[in-house]
Amino acid sequence: MASEFILTIDVGTTNLKGILFDEEGNEVFRVTRPNTTRYPEPFFAEQEPQQWIENLLAVMKDINQLCPEKLRLVRAVSLTGQMHGPVLFESESGRVLHPCLIWSDARAVEEVRMLQEMFGDDFFLREMGNPLQQSFTLPKLLWIKRHRPEVFEERSIKLLFPKDYIGYILGGEVTTDYSDASGSLFFGLREKEWKKEILRDLGLPQDMLPEVVPGESTVGYVSEEAAATFFLPAGIPIVKGGGDLATTALATGAGIEGNLSLCVGTAGQLLLCTDEVNEETLGKLYIFLHCVQDKYFYLGTVPTGGAALDWFLSAVTGDGKQNTISGKRLVLLRIFLLGRLFFSILFF
Repeated sequence: MASEFILTIDVGTTNLKGILFDEEGNEVFRVTRPNTTRYPEPFFAEQEPQQWIENLLAVMKDINQLCPEKLRLVRAVSLTGQMHGPVLFESESGRVLHPCLIWSDARAVEEVRMLQEMFGDDFFLREMGNPLQQSFTLPKLLWIKRHRPEVFEERSIKLLFPKDYIGYILGGEVTTDYSDASGSLFFGLREKEWKKEILRDLGLPQDMLPEVVPGESTVGYVSEEAAATFFLPAGIPIVKGGGDLATTALATGAGIEGNLSLCVGTAGQLLLCTDEVNEETLGKLYIFLHCVQDKYFYLGTVPTGGAALDWFLSAVTGDGKQNTISGKRLVLLRIFLLGRLFFSILFF
């Protein structure tokens, strides 16, 4: 009997990925396409959602050409992707109204100051679990409102996050999950609801907000039009999934209370699953709702942690000749140095 497959679509910051998994959860095929980030001014970082769609089409064409028999046996689509970046679009046509200000966009300095004055320094930490920073969604929305007010004049404007917009294109549903919602800075960490009064006070439309569902929810089915465009079987379920930090935590074992995972790429990330919010950790670590229902996860991060380790190893071994250190020692050195970095963040 032929194996069946799940297609995962990952809207990463650097690449859009299409990955086929078999029934045992093993990766059997992967195709990637680079996402272009524009930096039109200092502190700006934005991407065009239309390019994500074009990249998805290219990815699916490649999969269809290289393993069409597997593609015909895909039985579900799941979603993940970069967090915090707002995708504002007109829901009747799907037309994107503004480039996505991705997580690394830091233009909203004045908007952060305005939010501090309106709500106080500790409001967001207390209610949303995270400090007020330009990386989160709310300051970005306020920047767009102040500098591109015409965007919010659209009557049927909707807000989604990158993975959710792909789900909308495939199945037409306007939903997000708890992990992405909790990264917006206007979603209550404990009551798990949108803080609509924040949008009201800022003059932002409250009806643009998507429904929030658990990560394991089926949020629609691949439409006939999307099936024809992206070489997928029509009618297969679309599973909501979660933001990339949440799904990384789950995939590396931090989906169970007390489990800790250490992920080293360009950034260094420490992820810890928990069943409840510990008030003493607020302000020391970021905290988000998990893609696992009724759980949270903590994040400690050094944005250039992995890059810094590569630089250090290159320096101590001489012009990047890292083969002078055995593979096992290299791994231990990476863990030790990254641990020191996180220790500095948490306790100093």
